[in-house]
Amino acid sequence: MGRVKFRYSVAGFSALRRGSEARAAVTAAARVIAARAGEGFDVEERVGGSRARAYVKPTTPEARQAAADHALERAAGGGV
Repeated sequence: MGRVKFRYSVAGFSALRRGSEARAAVTAAARVIAARAGEGFDVEERVGGSRARAYVKPTTPEARQAAADHALERAAGGGV
């Protein structure tokens, strides 16, 4: 069997991390966590300089209190 050469491309990996598939995967995972956390959590997605990001944020006072009581950590701990 022949040897496989791998050429690392910073621009290529950066484009992969910011691409539509990466954004969809990150957003889907954040939506699962927001649903597990309960009512009052919303998902915000952003594409930064090097990667796609999604944040689960509390939008109500009750959700902020739940976040302070580690609701997001418990929701994420169930696996995505």
